[in-house]
Amino acid sequence: MDKKEIKTAYIYTRVSTEEQAQGFSLEAQADDIKKYCELHKIHIAGEYCDAGITGTSIDKRESFKQMLRDIKTHKDNIDAVIIWKLSRISRNMMDLVDIVRYFEEHNIVIISITDRIDTSGVMGKFFFYLVGAFAEMERENIVLQAKNGMKKRAEEGKWNGGSPPLGYDYYNDRELVVNEKEAKTVRLIFDLYSNKGWGYSRICQFLNRNLDQYATKNHKSWSYATVKQVLDNPTYAGYIRWGKQQNWSKERRKGTTKEYVLVKGKHEPIISEELWQRTQELRQGKKAPEKLKNMHYLLSGLAKCPQYGASMISQRTQRTRKSDGAKFWYRFYGCSQWANKKAICKPNLVKADLLEQQVLERIRTFARNPRLPELLAERLGKAEDIAELEKKLKSMEKKVAKLKNDEDKYYDFLIDPEKLKILKEEKIQEKIRQINSEMEQLTEEKKNFPPRLKTSGTIL
Repeated sequence: MDKKEIKTAYIYTRVSTEEQAQGFSLEAQADDIKKYCELHKIHIAGEYCDAGITGTSIDKRESFKQMLRDIKTHKDNIDAVIIWKLSRISRNMMDLVDIVRYFEEHNIVIISITDRIDTSGVMGKFFFYLVGAFAEMERENIVLQAKNGMKKRAEEGKWNGGSPPLGYDYYNDRELVVNEKEAKTVRLIFDLYSNKGWGYSRICQFLNRNLDQYATKNHKSWSYATVKQVLDNPTYAGYIRWGKQQNWSKERRKGTTKEYVLVKGKHEPIISEELWQRTQELRQGKKAPEKLKNMHYLLSGLAKCPQYGASMISQRTQRTRKSDGAKFWYRFYGCSQWANKKAICKPNLVKADLLEQQVLERIRTFARNPRLPELLAERLGKAEDIAELEKKLKSMEKKVAKLKNDEDKYYDFLIDPEKLKILKEEKIQEKIRQINSEMEQLTEEKKNFPPRLKTSGTIL
C-alpha cells in the first residue's frame, strides 16, 4: 500500500515537569518537528501543546482535546498529526488504540519523528502499537521505581513532598520545619479534644468564630473532616507515615491498606508522644453513630436553607416518650453548612414530617388540577410556540434530507470519470465537507428542541 502524501499537519507537544528537566522540553520537541516539516515540505496548520501534564491519560490535556475537536470539524483539513515521540500522545495502550481509530475515521496519519513511525501503512501501524506497549511498560516501571524511592525515603524518616500539613512549612529539599503560628492551632485542637473533652462540633464552632487567629492551611473555614485530619495525623507527634492509601487517584478510600510505613521522622514534633497516644485511644474508643437503614428522607439535598441557600440535609436525634418511656427517633432537616462546619450558618431546623407533608400536599394539589396540561404547556412553552417549533423542525428535517441527497450526488460524481471532467475532485470534496458541516450544525440545533416534541409521527 502506498503511503499517503502529507501536505498539511498539526503538531503536538507535551511534557511533564520531570521530563522537561531531562531534555524533553517543549521548545526542543517543537524545533525537531518543525525541522522535519521543513525537510518534507509539510505545512503546519496548527500547534497544540500541553505543559506539565502527565501522559497517563488524555483526560487533563485540554490542548490535545481541542486538537481532536478541530479534527472532527475539519477546521484545517489536515493530513497528519506529527509528534516528537509516541509517549507524547499517551503512555496508556487503551488510549493509543482509541486515538488511532479516531484518526483513521478522519483519514489522518500519525507520524512520530523520533520513533520513525508513520501509521499510513500496515507495518507503521504495527510498530505504533508495539512501541505503545513498551511505552506503557516503561510508565509502569517508572511508577514502581518512584514508589520504591518514596518508600525508602519514608523509611529513613524523611518527608516525601506534597503540601505540608497545617503547622509545618518546607525548608531545603522537602524538610519539614515548624510554623509556630499554625502550630498553636494544632496544639489547641489536640488540647480541646483530649484534655478538655470537646467534640468535633464544639471545636469547629470555636475555630470558625475565631478564624483570624486559627485559620486552616488554605485559609478556609473548618469542618468536621479538617478537624479529624489534624487529630489523625501522626506527623504532629514526630512520625512519618507513607503508603496508607494506595492508588488514591483511582481507588480513593478503597485503596487503604494496613501495610504502610510508620517510623519516627527527622522533623520536630508539635505535640508530645503521650498526648498523641491518648488522642488515638479516645478516637478509637469513640462509638460510631448507629446506622438506621429504614429511616428515609424524601427531601434530603433538595430543600434549601433560607439563610444562604445551602442544601438542607437529614438530621436525627433520639427522644424518650414521657407516656411510656419508650425511645424513638425524631427526624428533621438542617442546614448542611451548619452541620458540617458550625458557625458558618445557623441550624434552621425544620421537622421532617411537617416539611415532607407540605411538599406532598402541594404535589397532590398540582396533579389534581384540571388545567394541568395547560399549566405544563405554559411551563414548557405556549401552544403557539410549540406549533412554531414543530414547523421549524419539519423545515430542518426537509433541509437535512435535501443535503443528504446532494451528498449522494457528489459521491456519484467522484466515481464517474465523465462527470469528473465537469467538476474537479477537489471542488467536489469541498462541497461534501460543507454539506457534512451543515448537517452537523442542524443536528446540534435539533438537540435543543423539547425532548417530546412530535413531528412526522415520530418522537425526537
